[in-house]
Amino acid sequence: MSPVDKKYKYLNYLPKPIHLPPEEYDLVDDYEFCQKDHRIPLLIATQFGIFPTNKTYGKKPVLNYAKLEGLENRRVGFIGRAYATSRERKGIFEIYIDEKLLNKLQTGKIKIDLSLWDENGELRSENLL
Repeated sequence: MSPVDKKYKYLNYLPKPIHLPPEEYDLVDDYEFCQKDHRIPLLIATQFGIFPTNKTYGKKPVLNYAKLEGLENRRVGFIGRAYATSRERKGIFEIYIDEKLLNKLQTGKIKIDLSLWDENGELRSENLL
């Protein structure tokens, strides 16, 4: 796959996905991650919610991705990974982040976390949001 064909973009300072082949994503910095283009930004859904939060890695990220800052009004993908482990769930949960969904996430009415995957580590077929 050429860089133009890659479906996803992933922050270059996060632990790399286990179940997603490297040829399907570009490793990017925060600036490129937030730029709107054909690629879907990928974050991590942990048992605690969306990762990374701001300044998890020293000064990175500046934005709080747990609140989806900088990623409004676009499709975003999530890999499921238990925090501080290499246990990653299979499948990518993709969702369009509109103002209504963003408000529900920020007010705690809904949560994006590992509950999107079943007990076998597979993406649930039913919509949990």
